[in-house]
Order: sequence, then C-alpha cells, then structure tokens
Amino acid sequence: MGRISSKFFYNDFLSFRDRDSHLVGRVIEIEHRKYKFQRHIGSGGFGAVYAAEGPDGVVAVKVIDLNRISGAHEVLVNSYLTEVRHLNRLRKKSRHIINIYGFDFDADTGRAYIVMELGGDNLTKFIARMRALHRNPGQPGSYLDPAIRHNIWRQLVSIVQTLTSNDIVHMDLKPDNLIFFGDTLKIIDLGISKKPEMIGEPGVGTLQFSAPEIMNPVDYHGQPYGPKADVWSLGAILYYMTYGEPPDYIPGAANPPGRQKPSRDFNLVDVLRRTLVEDPHARIDIFSLLHHPYTTLSRNRNDFYLEVNRKSLTTSTNFPGNYSGYDDRLNLDEFRQNLQVQITSLNDTTTEFDLIGIDAAIANAFRRILIAELPSMAIEKVHVTENSSVLPDDVLAHRLGLIPLRADPTLFIDKVAADTKEREDDTLIFKLKVACKKNPKAPTDGDDDPKKLYINSNVYTQHMEWIPIGSQITKFKPEDIGPVFPDILIVKLRPGQEVDLKLVCHKGIGRDHAKFSPVCTGSYRLMPEIILKKPIYDEDAEHLQKCFTPGVIELEQDNDGHRRAVVSKPRLDMCSREALRYPAFKDSVELNKIRDHFIFSIESVGALRPDQLFIDSIKLLMAKCDRLLQEIDGNINN
Repeated sequence: MGRISSKFFYNDFLSFRDRDSHLVGRVIEIEHRKYKFQRHIGSGGFGAVYAAEGPDGVVAVKVIDLNRISGAHEVLVNSYLTEVRHLNRLRKKSRHIINIYGFDFDADTGRAYIVMELGGDNLTKFIARMRALHRNPGQPGSYLDPAIRHNIWRQLVSIVQTLTSNDIVHMDLKPDNLIFFGDTLKIIDLGISKKPEMIGEPGVGTLQFSAPEIMNPVDYHGQPYGPKADVWSLGAILYYMTYGEPPDYIPGAANPPGRQKPSRDFNLVDVLRRTLVEDPHARIDIFSLLHHPYTTLSRNRNDFYLEVNRKSLTTSTNFPGNYSGYDDRLNLDEFRQNLQVQITSLNDTTTEFDLIGIDAAIANAFRRILIAELPSMAIEKVHVTENSSVLPDDVLAHRLGLIPLRADPTLFIDKVAADTKEREDDTLIFKLKVACKKNPKAPTDGDDDPKKLYINSNVYTQHMEWIPIGSQITKFKPEDIGPVFPDILIVKLRPGQEVDLKLVCHKGIGRDHAKFSPVCTGSYRLMPEIILKKPIYDEDAEHLQKCFTPGVIELEQDNDGHRRAVVSKPRLDMCSREALRYPAFKDSVELNKIRDHFIFSIESVGALRPDQLFIDSIKLLMAKCDRLLQEIDGNINN
C-alpha cells in the first residue's frame, strides 16, 4: 500500500480559528449534490471543516486548500482518494471508523472536498469539558471520571486493534483526530499512516502523542516503524486523560507530572508503564493490551466470550452500583446519543439491520411485538357449501387461514366477538369455487401430467375472488386486496371433485393465532467479534479460513509474499467455535459477542414492508410506555 496520505492531512482542523469561515452561506456542488454551508466548525493550516446541509441531511464537509500544500494537485488528490478508500474499507470492519459519503476536487479553486458524517466534540474538547465537570480539587489526578476514561480506553484499543489487524500504522494518533458520535468514538482520518516496517520522515507526527521512534528516528538508527508506535500513542492519550497533560520523552515517562500523585487504579498505572516505554521492542503489543486487566474490565461490561464448550459473561452486568466509578443509571439523553440503526439490506419482504446501543430486553420487546402484537388480516371463518376434495373441512380451513393476505390492517377495526354481521370496516369476503373436470384436449401419447389431463387439477390462491362489501368497491382497488402470492397451492382435485367456499377475513394479532402474525420470522443475534491475537500466515491462515463461514476470514498478501489471515466480515460468522477446537489456534484466536450490538432480521409475509413493520413495533412499544406512565400517574380510570 505504501504511503497512503499526505502528512498534512487534517492536522489540527478542529482547533478553532476564524480565517476560513468565508464559505458560510454558500452553496457548493460536490459530486453533483448541492450542499449549503451552514457554519464553520474549525480550521487548520491547510483548510477547514464546515457543517453543511445536503440532500440527506446535515453533514460535515472538510475543505482542503491544496494550494497551501507543496506538491502537484493530481498527486495530492490521488493521495486523498486512496485514504477515502481505505477508510471505507475499514468502516466495514469497525464502527469506530468515520463514514465518508463523498470526495470531489475543484481544479479551478484548487480545493478538495470530503463529505463525512457530522459528529460532536473531538476528544481534546470532550476531555476539557468533562474535566471541568468532574475534577475534584481535593484529589490530585482526578481529571476525568473513571467510568468515562474506561469507556474511551476500550474504544481506543479497539481502533488500534483494527488498524494493526489491517497492516496499518497510524503514527499520528491523538485526541484531535478522534471524534465523538454520541458515546461512540471514531477516528476521522488515517493521518500519516504507513504499512508496518516502513521507514518514515523525522518529525511528521505530533509531539508527545506520537512515539519517540517517529519523532526522533535518528536516535533509533533508522529502524522501521511498527504497530507498537500506535501503542505509545494509546498510552499517551490515557496519560493525558489521567493527569491532564501528555507525557514527556524521558525515562520513566509513565510517572505522573510535577507533584501529582499516581492514579489509585493499579491496572491503569500498569498500562502506562507498559505502553510508555521508549524502546519499541520492550513495549507491550496491542494484542496483549487487549487482554490487560484494565482493558478487560470495561470489555466485560459489553462483551461475552465464546469458549470451546461454553459461553461466559453472558449476563448483563452494567446495572447501577455494580461497577465502581460507573454511573449506569438510565439516562435518556445518553441513550439517544448512543443508539444507532444501520440498515444492511432492505427489499419488499426482508430486511437486515443493526441495532447498536440498546439492551437485550428492548431488542426482545421489538421481536415479541413483531411476532405477536402487530395486526394483520387473515381468514377467520370458512363457510363450506361443497368440499369433495381429499382434505377434510377442518384441515382445508386451517390451510386457508395461513394464506397471507394483501390488505392494510390499519384501514380496518377489530371485530367485536359477539357481532356476527359482516361490516365493511371490519370484514373482507372472498369466494373460492373451483371444480375439476377432464380436459377434452388432453394429449393421447401417454403423458400422465395432471395439469394436461385435467382442468383445475390444482387450486391456487389466484382462484380466490374478492367480494366487496358496501363501499369497499370504491375504497379499495382490486390490486389492494387479495392473496399476497397468487401461486400458493391450496388443494389438489380430480374430475368430479369440487370446492365451493366462502372465506370471511377479520383483523387479529399473532398472540391470538399464528395466522395473524405479519412476519414469517423476526429474530436477532449479537454481532460476533473475532480477535486474532497473533498474526497467522500461509497454511495456518488457510486452515483458519475454513473454520469460519465463507467471507469471515480473508487472506491478504503482505510485503514478504506471505498470506496473512485478516478478519473481513465478522457479521457472517455463525459462531461455530470450530477454530477453538484446534490447539494451534487456542492462543491465537478469541471469539466474543458484542452485548449491545444486535443484528436484526425481519421477513414479512408480504402484506406490509418489513421496515414499516418495525416502525409500527416502535410505535406500539411507545404506546405501551405511555400507558404505563399514565397508570403510574393515576390518569386512567379503571
């Protein structure tokens, strides 16, 4: 891959300045889409970031003035394009990578535009704001709430683990390059990233946050940079969150500054001692850091682990009072910020999407409502005038009841149990009258296909005829009412057999009978997390790839010609745990599930789109909550 971006890319863009606010109020076309620049967010040496309103809502637009950067425009544009591609590739593997929506270059002005999702504070501003809220003057070193620091640390480790697993060394990881989207921390660029084992230019990082071997490569005899350079940056950011300032490049860099006392958290202090080590060879690696007690404390709150023969940490533990320093009380604003819905696929009958940041109880409430509490229309009564088929009346009626009907249940009211009258606002009527007879034009060559020998040998849903009641003929179009699929087989007939039925349809919910359920399936599973704790190459990599569902593990060629296993699409994994059965992978692979990341699947029977069904389930859950609140307040008369 080589060098994938300019060293000047997005350097301190979010340090507020006023000189680049002249685009506010202007409408600029980017990739044939118009964006109105609303406000100036921040500036750096070579450009600025704006909030802009486009066709899909408010986004962030990064404007880079290439005239301020040495080098040919074509080379610089290709550099940015390469970075955008890498960010989009990494985005599929981690939710901690920013979404890039578009890139464009205006040759007339020399400006490049990158459209991305709009976030909140960067980590620098967030720490400053939280420090002001939580600092206790009587306790030196209490610069940030321990729970907040834990949550940020876990996400930082996940970011570096993703980069390392994809052969990327960021080299300039710092608080300014990390943005909050609700409670989720995302990296906004790849800085001066390189492939591992490449020698870079001196002084291209950020003082005190970039590793010593990057800032002073001469002192390290030109040794290639490796993934441990980013581990130093992790330690430096944790030091900054703990003591309020970044560490110095001195022996004992992990010691607290000035007269501050060391943190009382022994595990945190140990992380600082292992990460802020000048010699890269003696520094802890990211995969060991994943399993450090300080990291696993916060991971245990959000993951559970898969072992060969059992699962562990499966019970939710983040309830109030269970973790010292964590405020796990329900906070509606935090819940709103943390909640994410990411649609993976959607068509008329099926959808798959991710629900992130919710508890299993809420996900299960949606599932139960979808299956049991959303209404639909179904055949409730069958009046039999004639049935000489081989199916008994009750079996035939049962089959008819399970036929999905195309009718919007919101346009009908519930049928009163004691009311036997067929009303236009609560009933649909169908007629099914089919008789089988011999085909006078049947072939005489010995062909025994019943469809050729007989007429109406099979009775399908297309034979159902809608009989409008009252004003239904003007209220509904013929294509609005009927079976969802015309080719569902109801019964088989032979000459002399006949069915003559009247089908009466009412509105109901799946809790009363499965035929009223508007979904075939409504299910969820937790997002798998696959961690390769050590590099796996060649034959072992191929073996590991076969242990998972196709697409989960892919093989990438490194600079030495070796094939290396990388995690590509963890969502495809069905958690068979096959890899854990082999001793060769016992200490190299870890399988987890993210506790608050649900992969939701809905398959509609066809009457309503699956996205509409999910929206209806949300509305119903909201109505239940409102009812409960009213009951608590005593506003409902029993």
